Amino acid sequence: MEQDQEFWNLLGFVLASENRRKVMFCLGKGYATPKQISTSCGIRIGHVSNILIGLKDKKLVYCKNPDAKRGRIYSLTELGERILDSVKKAAVA
Repeated sequence: MEQDQEFWNLLGFVLASENRRKVMFCLGKGYATPKQISTSCGIRIGHVSNILIGLKDKKLVYCKNPDAKRGRIYSLTELGERILDSVKKAAVA
């Protein structure tokens, strides 16, 4: 039951922000750098970086090359993919 509650909390976290949803959808297509996400989603790079930090803290995304100073590559975690599937089912434009 507690795991269900955590799942719903994470889903609510993503649904609460249009920009979080955009970043999740972008990463749902495959891995990307913050610059690629920024360009694809039309979100300023600074905002993308902050969103990625939040999603990483929630274990929804991970960095494939965390030691890189530039060109970090992000991807959804398995949990992130499950959350994205649920976001797609939500009645949100």
